[in-house]
Amino acid sequence: MRRFLLILASLLLAMVMLLSWLVLSESGSRWLVARATDAVPGLSINATSGRLYDGMALQQLAYRQHDGLAISVERIHFAWTPHRLLERTLSVELLDVEAVELSLPESSDTTSQTRIPEQIALPVNVELKHLELRDLKIHQGDQMFPVDRFMAVARLDREGLKLGSLDFAQPDIGLKLHGSVAARYPFAVNLQTEWHASVPDQPRVNGTGSISGSLERLNLDQRMDFAGGSRLRASVIPDLADNQHTFELTAEWQHLD
Repeated sequence: MRRFLLILASLLLAMVMLLSWLVLSESGSRWLVARATDAVPGLSINATSGRLYDGMALQQLAYRQHDGLAISVERIHFAWTPHRLLERTLSVELLDVEAVELSLPESSDTTSQTRIPEQIALPVNVELKHLELRDLKIHQGDQMFPVDRFMAVARLDREGLKLGSLDFAQPDIGLKLHGSVAARYPFAVNLQTEWHASVPDQPRVNGTGSISGSLERLNLDQRMDFAGGSRLRASVIPDLADNQHTFELTAEWQHLD
């Protein structure tokens, strides 16, 4: 019995030492990332630095699928709080992503029904304290959609998505959001918006408003500084099964006090 306990204690000590090497040392973290890269077909990472325990940087990451989907990232830097996993929370302190090229496969002519889950449920809560993505380019065929900056602070738990802030900017459009989206169908939405848009040779248009309702009926109410003050109200009744949607639009083009 004593010998068995000694062997068991030695095995536990070896496991702790191995785990410590993998998580607490740069060499162990590099080895773990390399094995993960080998296990995922189409994935490559040119260089890594840092420790998995408190933060790592990945350089020149690339991933490609056989259907034409491909992504390349110049640099990813992340930091997290591992002990929060004991509270069933994946707490990401920082996720900084730079220079992303996303190539989407050509769209198919065939239409398929969209199945909506009854509930979005993750095994752990996800807490994102600072996400920043810079210089994103999305390609599909001959089209390219650039995004200068995307920033977000958010939390996803069993109640739904709580969006502390979302900031999206591309050359002629800017959008800021905050609010919530429920985790259970019909996914009630309550978002506040602030945005601007520019077209060549025209003054910039600024707007604020709200997005409310659910997937059964989304309501948009936006106020703009265009033409002395304008208001745009729209409702969308999605039909995700057949991809046929109903739109209702009301516009007021007069001065708003």
